[in-house]
Amino acid sequence: MFQRFFSLTICLFVFWLILSGIYKPYLIISGAIISVLITVFMLRAEIIDHESHPINHFFKIIFFYWPWLLKEIFLSAINVTKLILTKKKFDQSGMDWIEVKNLSELGVSIYANSITLTPGTISVETKKNKILVHYLEQNGFKDLLSGRMNKKVKNTGVS
Repeated sequence: MFQRFFSLTICLFVFWLILSGIYKPYLIISGAIISVLITVFMLRAEIIDHESHPINHFFKIIFFYWPWLLKEIFLSAINVTKLILTKKKFDQSGMDWIEVKNLSELGVSIYANSITLTPGTISVETKKNKILVHYLEQNGFKDLLSGRMNKKVKNTGVS
């Protein structure tokens, strides 16, 4: 409980500092006090749980999943840019379901959002064990069918 309280307070405070951009003592102290008060309120309202603030999986997500996802976003963006610049028709585009394997509701949500963040694919609908994906070309969809992204989400530990 203390670990979750402390980490959420620090996250809120850092977010406050980044958004304010002004580092005067009064604002820093105000940000610290408000961060603590918000965290106390969230604890009293029982809003904070392992899904809303997954501190136990934080390092896996930050240091392993995010860099991998950023690399995939970059590579997909290059691929979509090539498609657009070569003026190819998007005759391979379509919609189809992909199967989700061994993920919790949070895992499915992260998986669907990761698909949408990757250029060339969009998650349209989710069901318990399926995600409806719109894709611009078959290669992007085949990569999803391989299950690499599903495995990466599962390895973060939020599943």
